[in-house]
Amino acid sequence: TAGSRIEIDKGSGEKLMYEVTRTEKVPVDQLDMSKILASEVVGEHDLKLITCGGKYDRESKEYTDRVIVYAKFLK
Repeated sequence: TAGSRIEIDKGSGEKLMYEVTRTEKVPVDQLDMSKILASEVVGEHDLKLITCGGKYDRESKEYTDRVIVYAKFLK
């Protein structure tokens, strides 16, 4: 949810901190990956996490939606 923090450990001891700005659920057939993966603010580093969501379709063996978490870089 907005305001949550995400900490990423790079394995070198360096840690990156992000703050969630928003989440979005998008039907798979409406997914625009170029839009999702573009920086929200040009020149600023950000993070997007994408996972499956919605209902599971046993026939296609896929979930109907993708849940996208948008986060801004803090430090």
